[in-house]
Order: sequence, then C-alpha cells, then structure tokens
Amino acid sequence: MSIRVRRRSDGTRVYQVRVPPFPAVTLPTRAAADRIELELKLKRRLGPLYEERPHTLGEELEGFIKRKEASGRLRPRGLEWYR
Repeated sequence: MSIRVRRRSDGTRVYQVRVPPFPAVTLPTRAAADRIELELKLKRRLGPLYEERPHTLGEELEGFIKRKEASGRLRPRGLEWYR
C-alpha cells in the first residue's frame, strides 16, 4: 500500500500517498488519499494516454483559497486579501 499515516506536531493525522515516479502528496483525509492513490496509479499505468479532467480557473482559485484556510497560518485579513 502506498498510503502512510503520519502525525503532525499538533497531533492531527495526515495521509501521505507515494506512487513512484510521482512526488509524495500529503492529504488531510483517508478518502482523499484513496482517491489520489487511484488517480496516480491510473496515470502511471496509462502513461501518455491519460487525460486529466479539465479544470476551470475558478476551481483552481477556490482550491487555493481552501488550502490557505486549512493551513491555519493566515489571519482573517490575509484571507480577505486572497478573496
């Protein structure tokens, strides 16, 4: 299995997915780790035939803001600036 459970310094669990030759990805939930693991294995198996699902700019920006919020390193004013 390429999913590894790790604990952060604050005691919360994170899941690290490793599927060679791709870099490791750290995710907050087991469900997200399972999904990414399957996606990376499919990408590895299909090689150049793999087609990623198209992303809109709005989806990418929303994901960026969610990651910033989840990090807990920004004050509310910083999040306002990103929005």
